[in-house]
Amino acid sequence: MATITDDGIEWKAKREAGVDSVGPANILVLEGTYKAEAAGDTAPSGEITTGGLARATATAAVVDGTTSQLSNTFTCMVSDTVYGVAIQTTEDLCYVRHAIAAGRDIEAGDSLSVVAQGVQSQVTA
Repeated sequence: MATITDDGIEWKAKREAGVDSVGPANILVLEGTYKAEAAGDTAPSGEITTGGLARATATAAVVDGTTSQLSNTFTCMVSDTVYGVAIQTTEDLCYVRHAIAAGRDIEAGDSLSVVAQGVQSQVTA
């Protein structure tokens, strides 16, 4: 599971209400250092910015009536370890983070596909 940050909850409320004309949350960021997820996170942990692993605008899709999806394939030009992924808004707010405690090693020449899905559910009171 991933953690929606406090900034992410505020962004979602503004987006739904049409307030402040906030842009989409469609930027995938790979993290190069481990940090446990927390609602108060305001930035990715150790953003990887080189070697073909820099932040990227994701391809957005609606998979079905309840599931949104962001995806991107990164082409690695260097060996590195990925400890998480964050979704950023176009205003550079950290919307959601998912940390990987053990990290995932990648080698130069590898392709790394990241797919993030959000499932909406209806709650009745």
